[in-house]
Amino acid sequence: MATIQWTFAGSVITNNSLFLITEGSTRLDITNITTSYSGAYHCNASNVAGASVATINVDVQGLYQTWDQLQNLNYTFIKPPYFTVTPPHNVSVRYISAITLNCSSGGVPLPNITWFKDGIVIPTDQYTSSNQSDTLITMLTVVGSLTSHGYYTCQAINDLVERRVISTTVNVTVFEPLCYAGIDPSSSITLNQSDTFTANCSFSGLPLPVVSWYFLNKFLSNIGRVSITTDTQDITVTSTLRIRNVKKSTDEGVYHCIGIQASTYNVSRSLYIICNNSCEAGYTLNTTTCTCSLSNICELSPCQNGVNYIVPNISVPVSFVALLTGSSVTLRCVLNEVGNPMATIQWTFAGS
Repeated sequence: MATIQWTFAGSVITNNSLFLITEGSTRLDITNITTSYSGAYHCNASNVAGASVATINVDVQGLYQTWDQLQNLNYTFIKPPYFTVTPPHNVSVRYISAITLNCSSGGVPLPNITWFKDGIVIPTDQYTSSNQSDTLITMLTVVGSLTSHGYYTCQAINDLVERRVISTTVNVTVFEPLCYAGIDPSSSITLNQSDTFTANCSFSGLPLPVVSWYFLNKFLSNIGRVSITTDTQDITVTSTLRIRNVKKSTDEGVYHCIGIQASTYNVSRSLYIICNNSCEAGYTLNTTTCTCSLSNICELSPCQNGVNYIVPNISVPVSFVALLTGSSVTLRCVLNEVGNPMATIQWTFAGS
């Protein structure tokens, strides 16, 4: 069996802090090499029949060399990193949908690519990497969520004498159009006077919508008998309106719930209040105000033939309704004073 020795500069190499000989003396590892160890390394194999020698020439360049100096020495195999494909600077993705960001780089040696989100490293198992010829291709998939918006940076690095770094950044925005997410708001509710009126209104969207309540074109806020609370779940905002001790004279009518984002969405709910009180003999209940008024004026002054004639009074809770062709509508009128004798009610349209 042959005996193998490594020699350098006329001396036999042995294992020490610089050299390590393994694998039956066929492998020589050199660590922390310096320019003084440039030269010819000889691997000598010998037995009783003879000897054989193989030579490896090692050229160690000093760390003082700069990138420009290496290029001047015509090291044509050295290329700083460069991008072949980059994502756009600004992209939008719909909520729960996904987009793929492609970032590819070339260079010699082939660069390493790292993705960051808002300056924090993204684990490599969250994007794919593949080599194609002299290019490294990475694909990062971003799913639209409440936390996925932000700045994503693709950084390419290669190290040869000098560390070369390039990067590109994309701003990802997550959006969802404004949408009404509650129960049919067009329905009406009828309550007794002094009851509590409750109405819910839900909108979804990103950015999160702002929800407001209006009555008689006036903005409603938390004051007195009015209470408004808001609850947010994911991208849905629910506003709850409560009015305690409702009064027919001040609270009956149409309430509008408005969601505002990039656009505006208006829904409404009608409140009707029933008078649940009664009046003494000789007094008539005013169904507009739920109050009692003297009706038998013959008790105060003489009446014709002893009959107290009272003019009826009628009103409508809603005086204007807008709807689409083919829709259905219910119109209401309220007989505030039935009159004496009792009034007869008729509906007319276009004079008929």
